[in-house]
Amino acid sequence: MRIDGAALKGVDQAQVASILAKRPHGSEVLVETRHPDGTINTAAFVRSQENYRTFFGGLMDQDSGRSFAVAISITHGLTFFFVGVILLRKRTAVVPQMLALSLLLPNFFLPDYTTLGPVVFGAYTVLTAILAGILFNALLAFPDGRYRSPVSVMVGLLAFLVWWLAASDVLGEDVIWPILQIAVIAAALWQMMQKYRSVDDDTMRQQFRWVMLGLALCALCWACGLVADWAYVAIAAAFPGEAFNALHGSLRLANTALSTGGPIFIPLGILVALLRFRLYDVDLIIGRTSTYVATTAFLAIGSFLVERAATFAGPRLLGEEVGGLSYGVGAAFASLSMGPLHERLVHWSEKRFQARLISLRDDLPHVIRDMSYVDTREELLETALSRICYSAYAEKAAILSSDGRQIFRAHGIAGDAVGIWAATHAWDPGPQDYLVDPDDPLFPLIFPLQASGETGQVHGWLAVGRRRDETLINRDERAVLASLSAPLARALMLIEAREEEKNLVLDRIDQIERAVEAIRSDLRLAIGRIGAS
Repeated sequence: MRIDGAALKGVDQAQVASILAKRPHGSEVLVETRHPDGTINTAAFVRSQENYRTFFGGLMDQDSGRSFAVAISITHGLTFFFVGVILLRKRTAVVPQMLALSLLLPNFFLPDYTTLGPVVFGAYTVLTAILAGILFNALLAFPDGRYRSPVSVMVGLLAFLVWWLAASDVLGEDVIWPILQIAVIAAALWQMMQKYRSVDDDTMRQQFRWVMLGLALCALCWACGLVADWAYVAIAAAFPGEAFNALHGSLRLANTALSTGGPIFIPLGILVALLRFRLYDVDLIIGRTSTYVATTAFLAIGSFLVERAATFAGPRLLGEEVGGLSYGVGAAFASLSMGPLHERLVHWSEKRFQARLISLRDDLPHVIRDMSYVDTREELLETALSRICYSAYAEKAAILSSDGRQIFRAHGIAGDAVGIWAATHAWDPGPQDYLVDPDDPLFPLIFPLQASGETGQVHGWLAVGRRRDETLINRDERAVLASLSAPLARALMLIEAREEEKNLVLDRIDQIERAVEAIRSDLRLAIGRIGAS
């Protein structure tokens, strides 16, 4: 091969394209090629800006096309990163950690690892397959970390295998692998739908719907992108002379957008479940994070503005440069504003993200106090337990006597089941505010009901179950329930004293009635004797 008379040996097609691309626009390049039979073909190429205007079949220029692809990749990476960081904060559950790992690590695989050698590329393909398998296994075990059946386990293992074979090109580039990937997604969706049908809680069903919707949209985008790719290949083979017309460009553009942008729907579906339906307590995480971020931002901006104002006003008011005094004014502003600002932001965050819990903390003690004077123990405890389960998103709860032998009230579970469970426990309050047993299948959290100022005197026990997604209630909710120990204990004491007083009064009334009846009987006998005489 010769280019403009210069002989080239040992070059491939990509190197030739690179050499031609370096020539100035409008210049003519002569390329000579010698065939094995000795014939020589000469072709003249003129580099023109026209090829930049024919990217994606003339739909956009090359720069816009590249910007479009980069924009999709950045959106893909940021979406995965944002949702992964939120899920990473939920360290006590397996499924959010698996989702976070599979969503975060792909952001580090953006470079072209094919240029770093076969070893690095092999490791890259293995890691991408592992992350895809982790993602699908997390979705199959969503949200409680349990597979629905052995079929779900098989689908999860199949996801590892299919993604590894498709990424490593072990059997060559074949259209069968995208089809198998879509089939694995469909199988995962089917298993999730079967698990969804067995869920009774409306909130958890909504979480399932959004996560499944994201996965279904991803599969739909991949399928449409695959069809666009098939159509592009078929039309290009049938009309090779029209390889850059608008139809071809539209199909290539659709394939790029759908295949690259489809996976974005998976974290978006998870994000809606997180934000709108309180999946994995993410509202609490976001509330705390927003408080710290807003406090830092307000203090930084306020300190900067105060420092700039002091620097500007100092020479005009004092007649001389204030120097470092302006920085001291800014620091003083930050110090004085930190406490009130943080308190206001915490109050706003609690009202915005923990409205139920704040209502439980502030209102339930007053409700318990008022009901303890007029209502029965069963009515009071049913009101308290229903409010606790609603605010803490717990599936069940119960209140037992101090020795655990009597079930005062149970909510969300039969009293007989609570009695069987209580018979196997030792009721010792210990020094802590509550007892935690993560392995307990029924009530992993138990709160001793003790009145303020009393030590070792337990008037009852509050047992709280897991949430419907099988996770434990968080630390803030535990703190609020621990603070309800004293009001509930006082209410039990008051109701018990009221019941004793009522029983005493009833006994006294019964004694008086018996005495009156005895007097009546004696009077009747006396009157009868007098009449007989």
